[in-house]
Amino acid sequence: MPPEITEFDKLIYNDSVCMLKESLPYIDIATQKSFAIIIMFMEMENMINVYEHDTDKIKKFCKNGSVNDLINTMEKHCNSDNRKNIQQLKQILNTFKNYEKYKDIINPDILNNLFNTQSTSDKKSNSNQTNDNNLYNMLFNMMSKEQKEMFETYKSMF
Repeated sequence: MPPEITEFDKLIYNDSVCMLKESLPYIDIATQKSFAIIIMFMEMENMINVYEHDTDKIKKFCKNGSVNDLINTMEKHCNSDNRKNIQQLKQILNTFKNYEKYKDIINPDILNNLFNTQSTSDKKSNSNQTNDNNLYNMLFNMMSKEQKEMFETYKSMF
């Protein structure tokens, strides 16, 4: 299945560029290189023109969305290895989303018992931080080596 065209490509493409790209396989190899470079310059010129003169088109191009929306969009263009990494990232993000969703309804004393932390009334201010760190460590330790590496990489982005 051919890769899906990106929203950015749709933004800067025009019929001339598309026709030239479609003609490339029918041109001898020596000439293809020159035409490919011309096509790239045409795309760059189109991109500059859109950003300088067509703000309405740019406004329609811009999206507001979550990290999951971004990941789902990127996933369309992944090969099988990258798709596997994206799936692992989605699982990690889903785990943390679920943690954030349910952390307030779990009694701190239950968390302390689960993660073997000491709970005293004087340490209540540090209790939430300790619980968060312990849960983070528990979840992190459940990951495979590849997942941990990928998590550390993506963690710095967010």
